[in-house]
Amino acid sequence: NWPLDSIAADSGSITADSLTATYPLCTALRRLPVLMLATSTLLNETDLSVPSERLYMRQTSLSTRATILTMVGHEDGRAPEAAARKPARERILETAYGLFARRGVRDVGIDEIIAHSGVAKATFYRHFPSKEALVLAYMDRWYQVRENAIEEAIAHAHNPDDAILAAFTVLDDWFSRGAAEVNTFLHVVIEFGPGHLLGRAAMRHLTDIRERLCALAEAAGLEDPVGFAWSFHILTKGAMVASIEGDQRAAARARKLARALIDLHRPATPGRPAQTREDDKRQIDLRRREKANQN
Repeated sequence: NWPLDSIAADSGSITADSLTATYPLCTALRRLPVLMLATSTLLNETDLSVPSERLYMRQTSLSTRATILTMVGHEDGRAPEAAARKPARERILETAYGLFARRGVRDVGIDEIIAHSGVAKATFYRHFPSKEALVLAYMDRWYQVRENAIEEAIAHAHNPDDAILAAFTVLDDWFSRGAAEVNTFLHVVIEFGPGHLLGRAAMRHLTDIRERLCALAEAAGLEDPVGFAWSFHILTKGAMVASIEGDQRAAARARKLARALIDLHRPATPGRPAQTREDDKRQIDLRRREKANQN
C-alpha cells in the first residue's frame, strides 16, 4: 500500500482510504505497486489536492430582455469537483480571473494561482510563460465577456439612442451584483501605468470600446462621434468609480447624463453655437486623415 499512501500524503488533504473511495481504480492499483509508482504523476495532475477557483456563468435577464453570461468569482477560491475536470489552462485562467478581479493584479502571486487551480508549477508555465502572459489572457477574457454582454443588449435596443445607452443597462446589472471585473482595465492602468506592457494592453481595450461607441454615435447621426465617444467614456468610468464608493444608482445617474450628451451632439442642437459645430466637423476630418495616414 506504500505508493498509494505516499500519494495521499503528498496531496496534504486526503487519505489513502478516501482516495480509493473517490477513484475505484485505485483499489486495484493498491495491489500493483509498480504501476502505482508509474501513474503517480498522472494522478497528481488530476487535481487530487487543492480544488480550483470556483467561477461559474450566471445567467441574468436585463430590462432589455437580453440574457447575459457573466463570470463571477467566489471569495473562498474553491471550485466544485466538476470544475477540476476542466483543462488545466482553463482552470488556471478561471482562477486568475476571480482573484485578479477582486484583489488586483499585483496582490495575487503565481504560487497562489497554482495552489487554487490545482496544477503543477510546470503545467502552469507550460501554458503561461509569465505572470504578464496570464494577465493579458485575463484581460482578453474579460473584454470578450464584456463585449458579448453589451452587444446582446444593443441587439435588443429599439432605436439608435437606446443602442448607445445599452452599456448603462449592463453596467447597472453588474454594479448591483458587485461584479468586480467591471473595473479591470481601469485597475490595470492605475496599477501599472500607461508605459507598462499591461497598462498599454488595457488602454488598447479601452480604445476598442471607444471605437465601438464612435460607430454607434455615427449610426445615430450624432455630430463629432469621436468627441462623443470620449465624453461618453468619461461617464462610464465615473460610474465605475462611484459604484466602488457605494453608489447603488451610479449607472442610472450616468445614463441620464449620457442622454443629455446625446442631445448635445445632435445636429443643429438649439443653443449650440454654429462655430462649435464647424469646429467639430474640422476635428472629424482631421482625425480621419490622421487615421488614413496611419493605415
